[in-house]
Amino acid sequence: MTLQLSFSNIRKQNKSVTFRLNHSGNRSFVGDILLMTEDGQELKTLQRNFAFYPEMKYKDLKFNLGGHQDKKVKIVFLETSLYGGNATFQLNLQEGK
Repeated sequence: MTLQLSFSNIRKQNKSVTFRLNHSGNRSFVGDILLMTEDGQELKTLQRNFAFYPEMKYKDLKFNLGGHQDKKVKIVFLETSLYGGNATFQLNLQEGK
């Protein structure tokens, strides 16, 4: 079973970021979406128990960066081991862009 998530159409606007999350593979992703510093410090939980199934080829997402929009941060998709996975995917965001 395989899983790959990728990001496209990334846009930072004011205090938020929008992007398209693309799914390929034949298994689901269930986990948390976190906002973290470059070195891995958790700043904010954006969504818990996010589910993305193989039938869903993509999903458009928007998150408020909560005052962290001018910092070097990343959005991390951390799969929950409770559901049998341990994958991690991340979207790095540039400072002020």
